[in-house]
Amino acid sequence: MKAKMFDTIDAYRDEMIALSDDIYDHPELALKEYHAADVLIRCLEDKGCRVERGVGGLETAFRTQIKNLEGGPTIGLLAEYDALPGVHHACGHHMQGPVMIAAFMALADCLPKDKPWTIVLYGTPGEEGGGGKVIMIENGCFKELDVALMMHGGDMTTYDPTMSANVSYKVTFTSGEAEDIWNSPAFDAQLITMHALEFMREHMPGNARIFVTYALDGDGGLHIVYDGECDQDTIFNMTNHSYFNLAGHQHPEKAISQVLSLPGRHFCPDDAESIPTGERRDVAGTPMDFRSPKPICQDIDADYEPLHLQGGYDHNWEVFCNPCATLTDPESGRSMAVYTDCPGIQFYSGNFLNETGKDGVYYGKHAGIALETQFYPDCIHKPDWAQPVVAAGKPYHSETVYRFSWK
Repeated sequence: MKAKMFDTIDAYRDEMIALSDDIYDHPELALKEYHAADVLIRCLEDKGCRVERGVGGLETAFRTQIKNLEGGPTIGLLAEYDALPGVHHACGHHMQGPVMIAAFMALADCLPKDKPWTIVLYGTPGEEGGGGKVIMIENGCFKELDVALMMHGGDMTTYDPTMSANVSYKVTFTSGEAEDIWNSPAFDAQLITMHALEFMREHMPGNARIFVTYALDGDGGLHIVYDGECDQDTIFNMTNHSYFNLAGHQHPEKAISQVLSLPGRHFCPDDAESIPTGERRDVAGTPMDFRSPKPICQDIDADYEPLHLQGGYDHNWEVFCNPCATLTDPESGRSMAVYTDCPGIQFYSGNFLNETGKDGVYYGKHAGIALETQFYPDCIHKPDWAQPVVAAGKPYHSETVYRFSWK
């Protein structure tokens, strides 16, 4: 079907390029896209589609559909066609309408005729600052759709998993204080819920089920448990990128002064693009040697190429014992030890932090420390390193514990 769809879309190529060029030559700002809407609607009408104009309370919005039998899924395609002042069409908006028309017609031509389905094409104006889709939602549009698809111009075909759903839920699972968290009814309910959320999975080869469980034990441990399974061979290399500052969020300047221990005997130098070169370099005699605890700031400005290239620490260390890292704040006495079954741990010293966070506190360079357990970065291209490929139908399981204490 995919090849047939591509052939069908290619048949519209010249027409859609001409239509795209026409819209490009007539840039119109948000909610004023009269020319673009008109040429797109006339193109659809020329192909026998009945088009409803002015839907959702917007003059330049439109809707058309092709329905096959009763029931089945309703697939929505959303087209944008407004421009930005002084910029012209951003994100390929002059192309989106024509591309979506070609996709709309190709789907109608290629989907099986013995199955029920409905394809809906919406013209959605006012994307660049006009809030067009919000207005349309408030006026009842999109409710009939089971899935909505849109596109942005680029040099590859890809999928944005952040668009998987537009409704969020907060669910709390509770257990009795004396219950074993791993065998409690709440944990069972959590697992069942996560298994049911298959539609939220990231884009992976085949059909993948992925879920992460966070649990606190009674000894200061935060357990992060990663599980997954796929019906095709695929890569599982999940990690956690939290930033830590044991001095407290209100003291971002103190993160870099905390004491770090990394027992790893070697680390992986990166190139200028932050990709490991393939070398596993001995830490002895280098600023990367944390086998004896030392403040992070002690050697971070050393004249050492791996530090220059990354603007500080952002490298993978081997894991050969647990805890594989220990972070301590001497002033408060707080400490965090990291335990994992992964072969590597990435230590990142927040070299490019530039955010405003909790209570309006500014987190700048080195205001937080990340300790990410994982397979070595880029290991899939380094065959002599441990590999994260999991065979079809085989379960993936990994666990990392951040254990907090205070003296």
